[in-house]
Amino acid sequence: MAMIENEVEKKVYKVEDVQNLLGLGRSKAYEFIENVYYDRKPFRVLKIGRSYRIPCNSFDRWLNGDEERERVRAE
Repeated sequence: MAMIENEVEKKVYKVEDVQNLLGLGRSKAYEFIENVYYDRKPFRVLKIGRSYRIPCNSFDRWLNGDEERERVRAE
């Protein structure tokens, strides 16, 4: 399985990945992702069973501020 992950570019983050990227504690990371899931913004969150998955491209655009720039251009 590890070999497959190395060969294929990761398409989704787990909550633990977002936790590390944002420097949050475990509880705050889950609370944040759950809120984003129910609010459906500022990025996409998928719920599969009891697990959350965050599409990398959606999260990365939000983190880099690209989504806000696109919104301003559209106005």
